[in-house]
Amino acid sequence: MEGYSANNTNDFIFFDTFTDSSSTGQTGNIGTFDIDNTNNSPYTDIVSGISVTKTRHGATNNVLLRTDAHGMQNQGTITINGSNGGYITYQDPLNPTKTIEDAAGNIIMLANGSGQKVINYGKILQTNSGLKNTVGLVALGTGVAKNGVLTVADANNPANHNRRTKNDTNRTNDMIGKIEMAGAGSIGMYITSGSTGENSGEIKLTGTDGRNVGIFNAGNTTVTGAVLTTGTTDGKIETTGKNSVGIFNENGGTNIKLDNGGATALNVNIIGNNGASGIYAKAGTVTADDSKNAITNPTSTKGELKIKVADTGIAKGVGVYAEGNAAITLKHSDIDVDNGTGEGGGGIYALGISNVDVEGATVKYTGEGYAFYTGNGNIDARNSKVTLSGKAVGFNVDGATGYTSNVNLNGATIDINSDDVVLLGVKIQLHLI
Repeated sequence: MEGYSANNTNDFIFFDTFTDSSSTGQTGNIGTFDIDNTNNSPYTDIVSGISVTKTRHGATNNVLLRTDAHGMQNQGTITINGSNGGYITYQDPLNPTKTIEDAAGNIIMLANGSGQKVINYGKILQTNSGLKNTVGLVALGTGVAKNGVLTVADANNPANHNRRTKNDTNRTNDMIGKIEMAGAGSIGMYITSGSTGENSGEIKLTGTDGRNVGIFNAGNTTVTGAVLTTGTTDGKIETTGKNSVGIFNENGGTNIKLDNGGATALNVNIIGNNGASGIYAKAGTVTADDSKNAITNPTSTKGELKIKVADTGIAKGVGVYAEGNAAITLKHSDIDVDNGTGEGGGGIYALGISNVDVEGATVKYTGEGYAFYTGNGNIDARNSKVTLSGKAVGFNVDGATGYTSNVNLNGATIDINSDDVVLLGVKIQLHLI
């Protein structure tokens, strides 16, 4: 197949439409793959020490493209169809009236270990909501996964011959990697411990049943925008549904870069819809460059980091959530959370012994939850611009520790836009008199 170099060191490339050396139009689109919807094969397994019968639904635990040696690129369009699949069901052996559903999804591109890499410059599309738990790119062991941008100049540079076949003529268009999935439990990129990830393209997960994760990071991942032949493109992560999140940091570090080394400002947008949250750090670090902000940091030469959460139903998301010993730094960012009506959700949470630094940020919160909430964690919101609407509670104090707060609002400006806003909520009250 085209794109595999003679010395086996260069990337194996799947192309989009191009014109070959004979001036003949060729279509390198990998094609449309249909997931078998009728598998539903039963098998026996042990759960809680009890033998149970499990049923597979459609294709489960498969990999479409895997590299065990060197690199692999998609510069075409991969479309995955399937009205049902990617999970296993069985009766709970401790409660036979309850059906348990386990994820057993499928991977599109896998970098399987040291020196291996998978790169998406084209499109990865999973089109049916019935196909669950699909993962776009996976970096395993010390592999690399990238959803990025390929410019005309980069593709046509002879020094980068590994990015094209000998028959591929000069490109005339930039390519922006896109991962779009419609099924619940989808993951755009999954970066394991010791692996490396990068997203400068677009990830959009629309499954309304939720459990979607734009980027799952346990290794070292960079999120940024990209410079095009003309202008720039924003790095974008958008998720939908209950218990979904744009960036989930299991461990390791996620770095949000807002320029390309100082010359060009680059923007990053993280969007959560109808129950999805922006950033969730269970451990490790999520660190962004100081963002440009029209209100609090207008002269910055960096790009902008914007986190937008919008809920119209019962499910509610959170803008930024940290727990355990996680540390999140998002100085001068723009965080806008609209939970609509009904309880739940919130702006920024710091639980456990975590720390969230949003110094100089603009924080808008509309809803019936907290704009800032801490357990034993800390939120640094000094010099921030805070706007509260709906039935929002600004922040909490802990009566058990002498009515102290772990939210630092020194130098902050707080605007209250509703009669129903409560600025301060008491978590534990020491005295009733």
